[in-house]
Amino acid sequence: MPADVPRPCLVAILLLIMICAPAAFPQAPTARENIQFVIWHDDRDDPLLRPVHNLLWLYQQHQPTVRILLTVKPTAGAYQQLKRWARAEAEYAPDMTVVPAGWLDEMGHAFRPMDNLLSAQQQQLFYAAGLDMFRDERHRRAVPWSVAARGLLINADLLAKADQPAPTSWEEVLQLSAQLADPPDLYGLGLPGSAGASELFVDILWALGGSLTGEADTTTLNNPLAVAALALYCDLSRHSQPEVLSWSQSGIEELFAQQQVAMIIANTWVAHNLARNSPDLRLLVCPLPRHEQAVGHLVGQGLAIFKNSRHMRSCEKFARMVCQDDCQERLMKLGGIAVMRSLAAKYHAHPINGAFVDQLESAQVLRSSHQLRLEEVLDVALYLALSGRATPAEALETAQ
Repeated sequence: MPADVPRPCLVAILLLIMICAPAAFPQAPTARENIQFVIWHDDRDDPLLRPVHNLLWLYQQHQPTVRILLTVKPTAGAYQQLKRWARAEAEYAPDMTVVPAGWLDEMGHAFRPMDNLLSAQQQQLFYAAGLDMFRDERHRRAVPWSVAARGLLINADLLAKADQPAPTSWEEVLQLSAQLADPPDLYGLGLPGSAGASELFVDILWALGGSLTGEADTTTLNNPLAVAALALYCDLSRHSQPEVLSWSQSGIEELFAQQQVAMIIANTWVAHNLARNSPDLRLLVCPLPRHEQAVGHLVGQGLAIFKNSRHMRSCEKFARMVCQDDCQERLMKLGGIAVMRSLAAKYHAHPINGAFVDQLESAQVLRSSHQLRLEEVLDVALYLALSGRATPAEALETAQ
């Protein structure tokens, strides 16, 4: 610059350069990550999904360069779509999804292993079954999104009318079922005989202290406790709705909502749904009768990250956030129970969730690979026994 330029002019030139520089040399905008997140629900506008939207908003407040794009798809297509994303259509998979724990044995290979996502200290904040239910044969593939427990749901008005307490043994369930039944308008304990029957049989077997797993993870049906469980199933069916073999679990749940059966065995998602949508039904939720220790049967959905995600670090941050107690508490509004110790203590007196707190230490999960094998053989055993074509022992021996 020439030496004879006046000082005021020099200052003006420098200011002009500073003002014009950003326009002359534009800076690259901060990159925004768009994460694709798919969940499964039949009504995308359901207020029940509000906790999900709140979680996404909360995450994006702390991660302003990340946007989570939520897609809600119908539940009926979940299995086939997830199966395609896990195999042939992996390149079209979203970044994250919610997957039932029971499908992870088949689809887990498509998801990022979660074994080391949480520290050992963070894992101790959960009941073991609440995390381990999301394992496949090799790794934990998801973190808890919504976990439900199965228990005994009773029409409280009918129970009060009979002047009876809630049953605490299977003998009392049998007696109460007979006492409450008033056919053809009302039946005792609603039982499935087709879809859902094998799962209920396992509930009863576990409650009696039995198991279907022998040495080397083999399935053993013809053992004394399995025979006792099937015999109990047949006894319960005598005061159940007619033609038990033609009823599915979902059909039984509809009968209960219509107050045509007095009791059913179902999960807490069903219980919360009934509490919301059947105001005339006063509900009492109880754990299943116990043997030596209460055994809860857990079912659940987990948040999983696809291995092919291009936003792995941001997805991992979201998964860690979901595992915080305040976020888990928000997700309980989806109808699940607490699987974190602090929340279980907080909800110990809850009319639905409180019934299962004492079972969480000894809770069990029926693996999908095991369940598929069981359904093939238990459907035969249940048909033979419930139809009277064979005794429980003969039916299990035939199925085995």
